[in-house]
Amino acid sequence: MKKILTDKEATFLREIMGLSEIDAEKKATNERDKSLSETGKLYLETVEDLLEAIYKVNSKILEHSFRVAEKCVEIAAELKFNVDEIKAIAFGSLLHDIGIIGIENDLLIRSERKWNKNELAEYYKHTMFGKKIIEPIMSLRRIIPFIEKHHEYLNGTGHPNGLSEQEIPFEVRILTVVNDFDMMSEAFPWGEKYSFDKCIENIKSNAPTLYDSKVVEIFIGLEKRISNN
Repeated sequence: MKKILTDKEATFLREIMGLSEIDAEKKATNERDKSLSETGKLYLETVEDLLEAIYKVNSKILEHSFRVAEKCVEIAAELKFNVDEIKAIAFGSLLHDIGIIGIENDLLIRSERKWNKNELAEYYKHTMFGKKIIEPIMSLRRIIPFIEKHHEYLNGTGHPNGLSEQEIPFEVRILTVVNDFDMMSEAFPWGEKYSFDKCIENIKSNAPTLYDSKVVEIFIGLEKRISNN
């Protein structure tokens, strides 16, 4: 695992892939199994390289990506997603901000204050940059909708294409809710950090206008259970 990852983050990656270096060897009982194990390792290495690229631009965005991915997986499990669907939402969430490597570093450095309209427009370009980065990687094309559409809203007021309703896949709607909640709670890039209760209120009050009501219901239930523990 890349040294940029915490033990918790590295474990999360291995669990989602369903393999570790030891597990891969145990499963390699014949040539076909060896091939499958190697394919899994290459996939994981590709994801790690992309995560490292995010880290080099802004380590806080990588931390954000792991927090979001972990919560998205929890919601997917609650919704009884199958293994392939959970992997897709996990890696789609982890890499949803990969396009940030195409954004001006000066803009990201200024993330501690509220951005103006032009800066926000520049920031939202990361969705299209990300799509271009992932498109040539055949094994990751499944996650492009997460990267391209995670700032789209059900009422068509999102970015970059103003998509609405059925144009936004259900699994991406999960990412949108979790991503926005985390951004509100960490003051990035809005320049204002909200309390837990305020974040919950903002998410809840914008369903079903911006957010999927079913996703919001499950998400809030999970967050409240976590906060009460």
